[in-house]
Amino acid sequence: MDTHTLKRTTPRLLYTSLALLLLSGCASVPPPEPPAEPPPPARDRVAELRTVASATRSAVEVAPLQNPAVELLIEAAASAEAAGEHGKALAQIEEALTIESENPRLWQLKAEALLRQGEFLDAEKLAMKSYDLGSRIGEWCMRNWLLIAETRDALGDASTSEAARRRADGCPTKPLPRY
Repeated sequence: MDTHTLKRTTPRLLYTSLALLLLSGCASVPPPEPPAEPPPPARDRVAELRTVASATRSAVEVAPLQNPAVELLIEAAASAEAAGEHGKALAQIEEALTIESENPRLWQLKAEALLRQGEFLDAEKLAMKSYDLGSRIGEWCMRNWLLIAETRDALGDASTSEAARRRADGCPTKPLPRY
């Protein structure tokens, strides 16, 4: 290449590069993607079943006599659960079960704690044990069957879940007619 050709190509190359540089400055960056919506909060199956069971009043509720030590442990478990310390709540319930192993309410509370941890089959077994030991009427009976329904839902067994919900509907008792 001679110097004359070099002198003619250099300005063209410079102008072309400058034009491309200017045009690239006009290009815009696409706007950022909007932030994804946070996932919905996890369903609290235990709170739901407790709400339904406590809202359905029964004419008769049968409650076992409680040992004062068990009462304190149940209160401590409720406080731990409210603070989100579910493992600690479960430990309190298990300690109470060492004192009163035939208390149906303690077995139901343990079943509810296991349901929260996703241990569906164990939770279902304990709810059945609570039902077998309990009065089979009222709020706690309803909690037993609603927990079983929730475990069956979680395991994808819709027909058994529906049957358990029907059983739960039969737990509240009507007032006796008075003459």
